[in-house]
Amino acid sequence: MKHARILLISALALAGCAKNIDNKEAVQAGVRKYVSGKGINVDQMDVNVNSVSFHGSQADASVAFVPKGGGSGVTANYQLERVRDEWVVKSRSAMSTADHAPGTQIPPGHGNPDGTLGSKP
Repeated sequence: MKHARILLISALALAGCAKNIDNKEAVQAGVRKYVSGKGINVDQMDVNVNSVSFHGSQADASVAFVPKGGGSGVTANYQLERVRDEWVVKSRSAMSTADHAPGTQIPPGHGNPDGTLGSKP
């Protein structure tokens, strides 16, 4: 009986050690880290996870970037992979730039070479 109690307590303790990161906040943190690593100041924009689906150690997310203080933004789709207790961006695919004002600053690779949307003269 005592041995069974020790096993039960050990199992519960180990289960509590695994961090559940299958949530929008953890995905948002992973995307923010990725975009920050590209030289963009994400503190100047709202980063919103519109939707996310989890597939074991993989996740697909639609993320919107909107400048703080107003203005138009961009939405991009990200594929992420769980690495220990965080989500890491593996790749970025389709994006939407509809209704974006020319000159809006966005993450690299999401518009013109200088990181803006709209046509250049």
